[in-house]
Amino acid sequence: KIERLQKLEQTMQSILSQKQGFQTQVAEVENALREVKKTKSNPFRLVGGIMVESSKESVKKDLSSKSYRVIF
Repeated sequence: KIERLQKLEQTMQSILSQKQGFQTQVAEVENALREVKKTKSNPFRLVGGIMVESSKESVKKDLSSKSYRVIF
């Protein structure tokens, strides 16, 4: 019984760790979306280690899609 309880605790810790990671990702995406909405100029994104200017709509769409994938 103790081994089973320890296994369940490990599983719970793993799930909580994953949840924290997802929450962090969602917060980062939400912050990025807020910053993109505030800026008047086109934002930049990293593509293969190079910063490339992109349209606001394109970046908003990609960030929203990324947030949706993290949540679901």
